Amino acid sequence: MTPPAKPSKAAPPVGLATGLLAVSFAGVLIKLCGMNPFLISALRTLAGGLILLPFALKHMRGDLAKLTRREMLLLAATGLIMALHFVSWVTAAQTMRVGSAMMIFGAQPVFAGIVAHFFLKERFAVSGVIALALALAGIAIIGLGNLVEFGNFAGTLLALVGAITMASILCSARVLRRKLHIMTYAASIYLVAGLALAPSFFFTAGKLGDYAYEQWIFMALIVLVPQLMGHTMLNWAMKHYTAFTVNLSSLIEPVLTAVLALVILHERQNELFVLAGALILGGMAYHLISEHKRKQASANKPLQIME
Repeated sequence: MTPPAKPSKAAPPVGLATGLLAVSFAGVLIKLCGMNPFLISALRTLAGGLILLPFALKHMRGDLAKLTRREMLLLAATGLIMALHFVSWVTAAQTMRVGSAMMIFGAQPVFAGIVAHFFLKERFAVSGVIALALALAGIAIIGLGNLVEFGNFAGTLLALVGAITMASILCSARVLRRKLHIMTYAASIYLVAGLALAPSFFFTAGKLGDYAYEQWIFMALIVLVPQLMGHTMLNWAMKHYTAFTVNLSSLIEPVLTAVLALVILHERQNELFVLAGALILGGMAYHLISEHKRKQASANKPLQIME
């Protein structure tokens, strides 16, 4: 019998990079869509879950049977946290400049590091601490030109809630993805989030006909790009990297989002943006290369592969 083909070792970094690039389009697409934040959040999660459901069904029964009662509760809670994440983040992205919202969202790895350290027992590597320091310095520089907007307390608070909830979602994936296929995990949390947000249709249904054709195109792109490609790939990556590494990698997102906002929305950033981007990207590259070397040094530890 022919042995199964060995999956490429390039898959995890390519998957992580794809997810980061895809979610970077979220802020710009949300701004262009301009629909009610609750409606955007409900549509992207429900549509995403329903699209993935046919692919998840063949794995779902066996996967869910593996979970303990506590893990089932964690899965449901993760879906509810995702609902809160999207409502807070979409609202923040619509009420602030994309660059400002992303600067605050860049605090996500700090919260992820705390959760991973105390609940997942993941320890910080020296390279991770250095990369985090460089990245947060870069995020702060990006935000210097937007300080005037910090008077928008509600938007600032919502972006912060978005950062905390996203960190929690990825840390939860680190636990649950050990037992669940990516399709089972993603479809489950998307559908729970979508059903939790479904009541919002009652107070937005009357406005559906008021939205322009172009807005629905942007809504479809939100589902396809940041939702299905972005969030699904980031959650897939949680089986191959520590929660801290994936969350730290997400610091690349503010740089990519700021570039997209400049090109598409003509949102200008401060002059130190290039320096900030170099700090963030340089810190991340240093940590990921160091992480790769540590894995290679563990010769007797097999690389986990996507199911």
